[in-house]
Amino acid sequence: MALSDRLGLAVSTSSSEALTAYEQGIDLALRWRSGAMDALNAAVVSDPRFTLAHCTKAYVGLRMGQVDTALEAHQQALTQQDSVQTEREHLHVQTIDALARNDRAMAHTCLEQIVEQHPTDRIALWQLNQMQIAQGNYRGGLALARRSLEACPHEPVFQTMTGFFLEQSGYNEEGLILSLRSLATDPTSLYTYHAVGHAYQARGDYRQALSTFERAASLERYPHILWHLAEMHAILGYERFTRDYWASTSPALPLFERIELMWRLEIIRHAPVDTAMWQDLATQGEHLLQQGDYLTIWMHHWIGLALARAGRWDKAQQQLAFLRRLPEGPGSGYWSTLGADLLEGEMALMRDDYSTAARLMAPAVHHIGDIGGAAASRRIFFWTSFSNCSVGLAMQTRSLPWRSSVCSPIPGICRPSPRSPGPINRPARLPCSGRSVINSCGVPMRCKPLLISRHCTRPGKSCRLTPDPLLTYKDSWSSCASGSVTSSRSMRRWSIFVTRKVTPCTWTCSPTVGTCSRAAKTNPATVT
Repeated sequence: MALSDRLGLAVSTSSSEALTAYEQGIDLALRWRSGAMDALNAAVVSDPRFTLAHCTKAYVGLRMGQVDTALEAHQQALTQQDSVQTEREHLHVQTIDALARNDRAMAHTCLEQIVEQHPTDRIALWQLNQMQIAQGNYRGGLALARRSLEACPHEPVFQTMTGFFLEQSGYNEEGLILSLRSLATDPTSLYTYHAVGHAYQARGDYRQALSTFERAASLERYPHILWHLAEMHAILGYERFTRDYWASTSPALPLFERIELMWRLEIIRHAPVDTAMWQDLATQGEHLLQQGDYLTIWMHHWIGLALARAGRWDKAQQQLAFLRRLPEGPGSGYWSTLGADLLEGEMALMRDDYSTAARLMAPAVHHIGDIGGAAASRRIFFWTSFSNCSVGLAMQTRSLPWRSSVCSPIPGICRPSPRSPGPINRPARLPCSGRSVINSCGVPMRCKPLLISRHCTRPGKSCRLTPDPLLTYKDSWSSCASGSVTSSRSMRRWSIFVTRKVTPCTWTCSPTVGTCSRAAKTNPATVT
């Protein structure tokens, strides 16, 4: 007799033990907790003909980067597909078969059929939403998550998915409320902590985001949570903590996330990165490319960057050619055009060719919201490559004086411009000079006060960039007499609502006016 899962969907197994283990495996996978693969293995041991459990093993294996496990589960599912009794499970077999053949379009079509007919199919929705993120189709993911939430309003995973896609689609406050509601229902879900941390980061509340990811890591050291922790520490200037998470071995961060962190430290923080480290990362990337059909586009991008940074230009060019061959338009998340231009621009940046880098990267940054990937990943291009390209180009064109300061994306932190415009091997930080500064989007400004603090963090002596760097590029700003800063948004997708307190006597940079105005002692600087 066929049984049903927790949400009432029929499954082709008569073993209650197999079903219990299968439910546990799905629950752990969706909540980003360890033990999911062990539970799914127990399910297929209890019932070797449980085809849906084999399919789910393949999904989870691909998500975890365990390609061999995924391919083995794919073969088992094909062998046992005659035991399948429902059309939904047949579509799952077709999906993993398409994924094994790298036919993502077919896999996407099959998953859409499943979710259309069965909106409470959690694993199908989970896999389909990963594809929506890769394509940059956040509103499509939001529509799917909302439909599932309507079918089962009290299911925490559907609340979290909806909250996450609300944030990604620009409705950050609504997404944060829904994700917090889900977290109250299930306070042990790392996936929900991730959505909450994303929302805090999107509103510019980096310390609250850091606290959220730290609480998640206290439950379990999940690799992607550790990456977010390292990213928050890098943003806030805690280089040592960033390197500690980068070097984590229990668990180890995925290769592409370690490459991103090193690039961020090198470009934003001007931290020295040993050439041997880049060589090692490039070698590991070449090893992963042996199974390149199962890597995400983001992985291909970061491996290409590591190869270029290690001086293996011919192999980096092969990665660039791979991106150029992808389907044009939203099917590949615009990686064949905009994404490839970003990688080529980063390669030009390594050669100190700022004009070429700016020409290639500016259109991509202007349409950054269309490129596939989560918002946290896309912000990397604002805070690393493109911002550094703008600074270097300004230095080459002599629009900035020698030894001038450069505002970082984080309020209260300034970094010195290099003596020479090379992005690599920059000199140590110097005290801010109080001369011309440039914001993260390349807008020159003049700071009137003499900034004598080494890192510009002493009250009354700090150079403070109040707006979020994403908004300074996308929007127009005006400075109010009260010392507050407001924006007229041209792109609702970012929809960042921030209130930041300004220390009395702090000087606030105004990108539009081009001067530093003294903030009021009582009124906070607010982005509305």
